[in-house]
Amino acid sequence: MWRTLLAALALATSASLVTAQTGRPDSPAQPTTELPADAPSALREAERDLELAREACDRKDRAACGDHLERALRLLSPSPPVAPEVAREMDALRNGAVERMCELIRHYPSDLPGRDERLALADRVMAAHPSGPRAFQVADDLAYTYEVVGRLDKAGEWKLRAVDAIRQPRDSGGHVDLLQDAMYLFLRAKQYPRALEILGRLRQVVTDKPDDFVQPYADQVLARWEADIRRRQAGRPLTSGRQIAVTVNDVPLVMDPAPKLVDGTVVAPVRAVAETFDASVYWNPHDAKVSLWRPERWTVHDPEPMHGGSTSPYDLITVGAVATLRAALSDRQLNSLDSRLPRSEPVLARFEITDGFDRSFDTPFADGSLSMGFAIRAILYWVYFEPNEPVPRGAAREVVHRTADGKLIGTSHLGPWPAKVRIETVEYVLTPKDVGERRQIAAGSEVIMGAAGWEIDEKHTKVLSTNTVEVGEANSEVAVFDLSLEKVRPISPGFPRSRVTPHQEPGDLAALEQQMRQHLEKSMAEANELEDTLVGRWLTDLDAGYSYSFRDGLQKIR
Repeated sequence: MWRTLLAALALATSASLVTAQTGRPDSPAQPTTELPADAPSALREAERDLELAREACDRKDRAACGDHLERALRLLSPSPPVAPEVAREMDALRNGAVERMCELIRHYPSDLPGRDERLALADRVMAAHPSGPRAFQVADDLAYTYEVVGRLDKAGEWKLRAVDAIRQPRDSGGHVDLLQDAMYLFLRAKQYPRALEILGRLRQVVTDKPDDFVQPYADQVLARWEADIRRRQAGRPLTSGRQIAVTVNDVPLVMDPAPKLVDGTVVAPVRAVAETFDASVYWNPHDAKVSLWRPERWTVHDPEPMHGGSTSPYDLITVGAVATLRAALSDRQLNSLDSRLPRSEPVLARFEITDGFDRSFDTPFADGSLSMGFAIRAILYWVYFEPNEPVPRGAAREVVHRTADGKLIGTSHLGPWPAKVRIETVEYVLTPKDVGERRQIAAGSEVIMGAAGWEIDEKHTKVLSTNTVEVGEANSEVAVFDLSLEKVRPISPGFPRSRVTPHQEPGDLAALEQQMRQHLEKSMAEANELEDTLVGRWLTDLDAGYSYSFRDGLQKIR
């Protein structure tokens, strides 16, 4: 059989062999995997080139390594048509040699400037050898994902690099992972041209009109991420390849691909993670655009005329109820941070009020009671710590960070490591302590509510949804969220209980309205500042990107 193979190969490959061998340096090096003595000379030559390329890689000789890999690729290229039995024998040997070549390419030193050459060569191997018993697996192993890395500031500091072995779902090819590591936004695309396209769009978006890309990445986010890189890279040592356990509504969440650790970074599908936090994710393959949408944070707007609609999520009439709820949640938050509590008790790391509407003229509750007042929705972020790890106020641990070769990077001070994060969406019902007096006006009648203040109707307050993310025993070293508790302090108490009587003059009511507005603006500013610093960048806003590590933990309460 081998005589037949050699005879058939002689005419088919003689010209290419002469070209391939011209100028080749002699070397006594022997291949690590011996081929049969009667193997085709082209394959034996390719094996020798692979061994020489391996030696060049070991001594970081990029030029020599690239030359030998290129020569081996030419020698391994499919030959002109031959007899079927000869072709089968050649394919078997070629596939074995190609796998060894792929293995060498995978271990090409990543710190060499020739990484692009390595990737280009890997692409050529996949294109030149699409068939064979393990060709698909080899191609999958060499499926490099090009990673667009953009520094999130307006200086337009961008670069492109490749990350190997990032598993992608086999869908339309429009899968992009948004991760936040240090100060960079990672967008991963399957193909190099696609990555360049995304890179160009990102550069335009961040430098010119940041709001047109992912809605969350706006100016305030760019400014907020100006932080110390070393401090933001803090985290426990992570084991590559470990799967991450995620539950939603206490049901294990099955994701394809499952979240995994890749070189110390947790990689997970955007949709599965974002929708856990009530954000809708959209992918536009035409524009290479990922959009995350969720309710915007409240701001103070002037009420607009009814015929013109209203862009505000609240009216001034809800100010007293909103301020009362904020004060109650603030007290609840500070009480949960009491260091004397056992750590099995959750900490209210953050809360945000997202919506409010008038229930004064709604239908009665199921029990027949009137629903006069307001329904106000809030999202509460509860953090559970390990019960056997006491958390005194200001507690911190020092973590030393080193590179793979042991070189010191820096140190970080970390707090406790949460075991579980629970996100609740709660609809609070707030009712006035007294209804006040109903009086007739020109168009009908009016009722003044809240003159004596507001209170939470616990009976009719209900939890609308609960999402839980757990860090179980199998991934106890995996950081899932950054939950820094910094600058924790009570926000302003509820709106001052100014006495409002039905007989106040219009001027007095206008003054009260102005006082309410000033208080609301102050409360909102303090709440926004608290939300900016209370929890780490991941939970501060979903619009702050994705980070998958607890880094700062519980800090000194100020």
